[in-house]
Amino acid sequence: SRLKIGEGTQTRVIVDIKDIISHVADVKANVFVCAHNHPSGSTTPSQQDITLTQKLATAARYIDSTLVDHIIIAGNEYYSFQNSGYL
Repeated sequence: SRLKIGEGTQTRVIVDIKDIISHVADVKANVFVCAHNHPSGSTTPSQQDITLTQKLATAARYIDSTLVDHIIIAGNEYYSFQNSGYL
């Protein structure tokens, strides 16, 4: 099941963690992946990306789910928090 959180500007989008976790709980997902794009072309995660990932991973545990990856897409490249050891 997919959930579109929002559309942002060139530099940011407002993400409400409660909306994501609520959707994960509603569909009774054991695991989930989050993904978003960086229009800048850089796959390097921002501090906000890192903080969001940490908060989502923590919140997921409270509903017996697991954030297995957070992927940033930029052009033909991607960054995986799981592959980079953050998750």
